[in-house]
Amino acid sequence: MNAKNKSLPRKTDHSIGDMNSKNLAKKNIRCIVFREGKTWYGAALELNIVESGDTAREAMLLLFEAIVGYLESAEKINGSSVLNQEADPEYERMWQSLVSEKKIPSKEIFFFGNINADKNVLISA
Repeated sequence: MNAKNKSLPRKTDHSIGDMNSKNLAKKNIRCIVFREGKTWYGAALELNIVESGDTAREAMLLLFEAIVGYLESAEKINGSSVLNQEADPEYERMWQSLVSEKKIPSKEIFFFGNINADKNVLISA
């Protein structure tokens, strides 16, 4: 698929489950699900989590599960500082291109948006 001829995906709202995150209040986690070659990847920029799958939906599901597990573990150890990691430069550039509505050649984007760790809901960027 030629990414230059495709419009950007829509940002949508999705619940990712019930999680008590009172210690992680008001933290947005930027996420991107994209294909490189035949593999789909899901990346959570602020957590430096990357999951892969055979389909976009599989990569997104694995990413959401990893985020939930990561946040639950952080809450158990009162590790809110682990949420403020510096994003990988490649994913940061990709995010900046997406939010400025530029096409990203060589990558097919399935989804990009924010997860609000306090509400467990994907929100628009």
